[in-house]
Amino acid sequence: VRTLQTVVVVAADYKMSLRGLEHKSLEYKEALSACHQRSADRLLELCRRQAGVYIKAGQHISSLRPVIPPEITETLACLCDDAPQSELHHVRRIVREELGMELEEAFESFEPEPIGCASLAQDHRAKL
Repeated sequence: VRTLQTVVVVAADYKMSLRGLEHKSLEYKEALSACHQRSADRLLELCRRQAGVYIKAGQHISSLRPVIPPEITETLACLCDDAPQSELHHVRRIVREELGMELEEAFESFEPEPIGCASLAQDHRAKL
Protein backbone atom coordinates (compact mmCIF):
# COMPACT_ATOMS: atom_id res chain seq x y z
CA VAL A 1 0.00 0.00 0.00
CA ARG A 2 2.82 2.42 0.90
CA THR A 3 4.59 1.78 -2.39
CA LEU A 4 1.45 2.31 -4.45
CA GLN A 5 0.63 5.46 -2.51
CA THR A 6 4.12 6.85 -3.13
CA VAL A 7 3.96 6.08 -6.86
CA VAL A 8 0.56 7.76 -7.18
CA VAL A 9 1.68 10.86 -5.26
CA VAL A 10 4.88 11.15 -7.33
CA ALA A 11 3.01 10.76 -10.63
CA ALA A 12 0.36 13.30 -9.61
CA ASP A 13 3.07 15.75 -8.49
CA TYR A 14 4.76 15.61 -11.91
CA LYS A 15 1.45 15.99 -13.73
CA MET A 16 0.25 18.94 -11.63
CA SER A 17 3.62 20.70 -11.36
CA LEU A 18 4.40 20.66 -15.07
CA ARG A 19 0.91 21.24 -16.44
CA GLY A 20 0.71 24.19 -18.82
CA LEU A 21 4.43 24.99 -18.78
CA GLU A 22 6.34 25.46 -22.02
CA HIS A 23 8.58 22.40 -22.35
CA LYS A 24 11.81 24.29 -23.05
CA SER A 25 11.21 27.25 -20.75
CA LEU A 26 13.29 28.06 -17.67
CA GLU A 27 10.12 27.82 -15.55
CA TYR A 28 9.59 24.24 -16.80
CA LYS A 29 13.20 23.26 -16.04
CA GLU A 30 12.98 24.72 -12.52
CA ALA A 31 9.62 23.05 -11.85
CA LEU A 32 10.95 19.73 -13.17
CA SER A 33 14.04 19.92 -10.95
CA ALA A 34 11.91 20.75 -7.90
CA CYS A 35 9.60 17.85 -8.76
CA HIS A 36 12.59 15.50 -9.10
CA GLN A 37 13.75 16.58 -5.63
CA ARG A 38 10.34 16.04 -4.01
CA SER A 39 10.15 12.63 -5.70
CA ALA A 40 13.62 11.74 -4.46
CA ASP A 41 12.66 12.72 -0.91
CA ARG A 42 9.53 10.56 -1.10
CA LEU A 43 11.48 7.61 -2.51
CA LEU A 44 14.11 7.93 0.21
CA GLU A 45 11.42 7.93 2.89
CA LEU A 46 9.77 4.88 1.30
CA CYS A 47 13.08 2.99 1.12
CA ARG A 48 13.89 3.73 4.76
CA ARG A 49 10.41 2.78 5.99
CA GLN A 50 10.23 -0.45 3.99
CA ALA A 51 13.94 -1.33 4.55
CA GLY A 52 15.53 -4.52 3.19
CA VAL A 53 15.13 -4.93 -0.54
CA TYR A 54 13.81 -1.36 -0.87
CA ILE A 55 17.14 -0.03 0.42
CA LYS A 56 18.94 -2.31 -2.01
CA ALA A 57 16.77 -0.95 -4.86
CA GLY A 58 17.46 2.63 -3.73
CA GLN A 59 21.18 1.91 -3.71
CA HIS A 60 20.93 0.58 -7.25
CA ILE A 61 18.93 3.61 -8.44
CA SER A 62 21.55 5.92 -6.91
CA SER A 63 24.21 4.30 -9.08
CA LEU A 64 22.34 5.04 -12.33
CA ARG A 65 23.74 8.56 -12.64
CA PRO A 66 23.80 8.73 -16.45
CA VAL A 67 20.13 7.75 -16.69
CA ILE A 68 18.35 9.03 -13.55
CA PRO A 69 18.15 12.77 -12.70
CA PRO A 70 20.87 13.95 -10.28
CA GLU A 71 18.31 15.14 -7.72
CA ILE A 72 17.26 11.51 -7.31
CA THR A 73 20.67 9.81 -7.49
CA GLU A 74 22.24 12.27 -5.06
CA THR A 75 19.39 11.98 -2.57
CA LEU A 76 19.35 8.18 -2.64
CA ALA A 77 23.17 7.94 -2.43
CA CYS A 78 22.95 8.17 1.37
CA LEU A 79 21.41 4.66 1.35
CA CYS A 80 24.83 3.31 0.32
CA ASP A 81 26.50 4.56 3.50
CA ASP A 82 23.67 4.93 5.99
CA ALA A 83 21.70 1.68 6.16
CA PRO A 84 19.26 1.55 9.08
CA GLN A 85 20.00 -0.56 12.11
CA SER A 86 17.62 -3.39 12.99
CA GLU A 87 16.20 -3.33 16.48
CA LEU A 88 17.47 -5.96 18.91
CA HIS A 89 14.08 -7.70 19.16
CA HIS A 90 14.25 -8.32 15.37
CA VAL A 91 17.75 -9.75 15.73
CA ARG A 92 16.52 -12.02 18.55
CA ARG A 93 13.63 -13.23 16.38
CA ILE A 94 15.93 -14.01 13.46
CA VAL A 95 18.35 -15.96 15.69
CA ARG A 96 15.40 -17.88 17.16
CA GLU A 97 14.00 -18.69 13.70
CA GLU A 98 17.33 -19.57 12.06
CA LEU A 99 19.07 -21.39 14.92
CA GLY A 100 16.09 -22.67 16.86
CA MET A 101 17.32 -21.18 20.13
CA GLU A 102 17.44 -17.91 22.01
CA LEU A 103 20.30 -15.47 21.52
CA GLU A 104 21.70 -16.18 25.00
CA GLU A 105 21.73 -19.93 24.28
CA ALA A 106 23.47 -19.55 20.92
CA PHE A 107 26.24 -17.18 22.06
CA GLU A 108 28.37 -16.89 25.17
CA SER A 109 28.43 -13.14 24.60
CA PHE A 110 26.66 -10.91 22.12
CA GLU A 111 27.08 -7.15 21.64
CA PRO A 112 23.68 -5.62 20.85
CA GLU A 113 25.22 -2.65 19.03
CA PRO A 114 26.08 -3.73 15.46
CA ILE A 115 29.56 -3.06 14.15
CA GLY A 116 28.16 -2.62 10.66
CA CYS A 117 24.80 -2.35 8.89
CA ALA A 118 23.94 -3.05 5.27
CA SER A 119 20.72 -3.11 3.30
CA LEU A 120 19.92 -6.77 4.00
CA ALA A 121 22.03 -7.61 7.09
CA GLN A 122 24.07 -6.29 9.97
CA ASP A 123 27.10 -7.59 11.87
CA HIS A 124 27.45 -8.01 15.63
CA ARG A 125 30.40 -9.06 17.74
CA ALA A 126 29.59 -12.35 19.41
CA LYS A 127 31.38 -15.25 21.03
CA LEU A 128 30.26 -18.86 20.57
